[in-house]
Amino acid sequence: MKRIFAVCCVLVALCAQAFAADQTSKPPITIDLVAHAHIDMNWLWLWPETLDVCKNTFSTMTKLMDEYPEYRFSQSQPQTYLAMQQTNPDLFAKIKDKVAKGQWDVSPACTWVEGDLNMPSGEAIARSILYGKRYMMKEFGVEPTVCWEPDTFGHAWTIPQILAKSGIKYYYFMRWGHGTDPGYPLFWWESPDGSRVLGYHYKEYWGKVEEQPMLDRAKEFTAKTGISDYMHIYGVGDHGGGPTRTMLNNAVKLQSKADYPKINFMTAKQYFDTAAKSKSDYPVWDNEINTIFEGCYTSHSDIKLWNRECENALAAAETAAAIATNCKAAYPTAAFEDSWRKTCFNQFHDILDGTAIHGSYEYSQTLRDNVINQAGSAINTAIDALTPSINTAGKGVPILVYNALSWTRTDAVAIESPWSTGAYAKVVDDKGKACPAQISDGRLCFTARDVPAMGYRVFWAYQVNAPVGKPVTVDKNVLENQFFRVTIDPSTGAIRGIFDKKAAREVLAKDGSASLLQIMMESPKGGSAWTLADLKDQRDLNAVKSVSAAVSGPSRSSIAVEHTYDKSSFRQEITLYDAVPRIDIRMRADWQEVCDKKNPTPLLKVAFQTAINNGKATFEIPYGSIERPATGKETVTQKWVDLSGADYGVSILNDCKYGCDVKDNVLRMTLLRSSFRPDPVPDQGVHEMTYSIYPHAGDWRAAGTVRRGYELNEPLMARVVPAHKGSLAPSRSYIWVSEPNLIVTALKQAEDDDSLILRFYETDGKPCTAKITVNMPARAVVETDILERPIGSEIPIANKQFTCPVGKYEIKTFKIIR
Repeated sequence: MKRIFAVCCVLVALCAQAFAADQTSKPPITIDLVAHAHIDMNWLWLWPETLDVCKNTFSTMTKLMDEYPEYRFSQSQPQTYLAMQQTNPDLFAKIKDKVAKGQWDVSPACTWVEGDLNMPSGEAIARSILYGKRYMMKEFGVEPTVCWEPDTFGHAWTIPQILAKSGIKYYYFMRWGHGTDPGYPLFWWESPDGSRVLGYHYKEYWGKVEEQPMLDRAKEFTAKTGISDYMHIYGVGDHGGGPTRTMLNNAVKLQSKADYPKINFMTAKQYFDTAAKSKSDYPVWDNEINTIFEGCYTSHSDIKLWNRECENALAAAETAAAIATNCKAAYPTAAFEDSWRKTCFNQFHDILDGTAIHGSYEYSQTLRDNVINQAGSAINTAIDALTPSINTAGKGVPILVYNALSWTRTDAVAIESPWSTGAYAKVVDDKGKACPAQISDGRLCFTARDVPAMGYRVFWAYQVNAPVGKPVTVDKNVLENQFFRVTIDPSTGAIRGIFDKKAAREVLAKDGSASLLQIMMESPKGGSAWTLADLKDQRDLNAVKSVSAAVSGPSRSSIAVEHTYDKSSFRQEITLYDAVPRIDIRMRADWQEVCDKKNPTPLLKVAFQTAINNGKATFEIPYGSIERPATGKETVTQKWVDLSGADYGVSILNDCKYGCDVKDNVLRMTLLRSSFRPDPVPDQGVHEMTYSIYPHAGDWRAAGTVRRGYELNEPLMARVVPAHKGSLAPSRSYIWVSEPNLIVTALKQAEDDDSLILRFYETDGKPCTAKITVNMPARAVVETDILERPIGSEIPIANKQFTCPVGKYEIKTFKIIR
């Protein structure tokens, strides 16, 4: 009996020791309260009201900091700080004081606004960070390191690399894609190149301070992550507000509750630093975080067009202005920064996504107009500075053609004709090679061949009595050039045949069509700008109003097709050019469909029924691309979408559209819809857009689809110039990058000196060695991050060249030191 008792005592002692050890090793749960006020730039209100929201919210926060010394507040969006600096300088001074005291946290203020992260270009996202972080560092002396995107509608796969190369380590968001959330509250988010940031995704961004709900979430969070610290985001949001006194009083009360987890008032950066130190083996997510609110990719087509226009215009203008500094032209640094800020403002997630009220877009159009005017002025100033030094002397009228892209290209141009009469002309380049030109509707049209990368070429035009060859023809319903024979069905207006003459094959499926307009009906149960609701009842627009030749000439020919549907009308002009391997369709839609909240509402798509079987669907994303299943699910792209089989493919390019779907062999772009909430008439009116068919051998990589997308979006620019001698050759490239899988997205003057910044990215997932030719005075280069801070040693430029290794899908930035 004594032996049994002794054994029991030993067992009890061992159990007690084990329990005590377990209690010692198991960390207690800590609830870290991170205060925030989500402020929509424009949503259900306009910008003047947003200014009041910022003033009232920020004033309240500074008062609460005086009342509760432990209270900490984390706030994003440099745009809101600038607004207070400009309109409420006294309040701005108080904010600076609270930042200096550690009560106000600016670590989440990385991006200019909490923008959409699917539709803006990679370069636009980089500029949002560049100008956002520079502003915060200048005004507050603190570098933000937490990208704060709580309400953003989806997240492109390439975002981690953009953040990592901008000095940003952490990413906070709430919205994961429908049905794709793996349940990771904390995880490493990895880009295709291997870059990582620590991501946090959990519950809502407008939480309250309530005893039991916080405890339940903290327990669930720690069980899922294996760390003891749970970040609870709290504060009234959307229309600002932030934490209330009730919330803070509840927090103080819970701090003194003996049987409750420890409560900390904490900043966003403090929490992420704690989480990063707690463990390193978080799960890895190496994919996009999409899709959600698929209607946003199409709603309010006007803002989509303005966004693309601004991105394209600024890229071309910066390149021209940077080149013109070689002719002692002043670079308009401040004006470009202001234009990028305006562009980034319009990329706020509720604005660019089409989910704001109607009046919001009147303000956005004003911003767009300012940007386009500034960019246009910068281009004109740059070309005016450059032209006097160029040798334009020759027979005929000199035409200067400028190419803002980083490869030699051949593409169509059209300028106001220098002659009042005549139909035909001949254009000759600086090597004496001639090509046909025509005069259509008062415009001189020709194809400018081999225009150097980031440079120019002079052509000379003079009138002739007959066309110089006939590389492009139109015969009734058939268009033909060196690459394609395109047949339009006169009974439906759709393209019923595309014969690829180089590949000797038909591009479309048997009995298939291209540029086929389709109406689908959305259920009125949804009707919001955010969501596509139960699409059904697909019908092809086969009742054609007219099919006729619109333009006929040796450099370009086109056929116009007109359709009507209910109250709406559509005009498609299908065009082939001399020596250009794509088929352009210029679309003018007078869309008069309005949702009545009771009956199904029309949505307009355009379909391309290809002969590609078992193809892979690839979509452009910021600074990259992604392959997705061809299941017909509505998704997002940028300048192109591609469907490629084993040896052949078809790319669809566009100049202002983002919504699309691919199912089996059919690619479709979503052109217009008619939601009623929050704007009852978001797209009523006239819309113009261009989409292009680019059939090709091989896959999209071999075919250079990425380049073709840029070419459609950034056309060659041409102007008639005076004839004179000059020190510069009639053809010149200023920057040239050797590898075809490298795309330059920025050539600009540095923010802090007169060096130049060159940024490019690798498109194909193929590491390479880049050889960059710098055909202007420069002594060295140094690699930098996106904020233009050196991250390597200077490399001498020898014989106007330097080389560098480039990883797969990598973004590279260099400072060219002059």
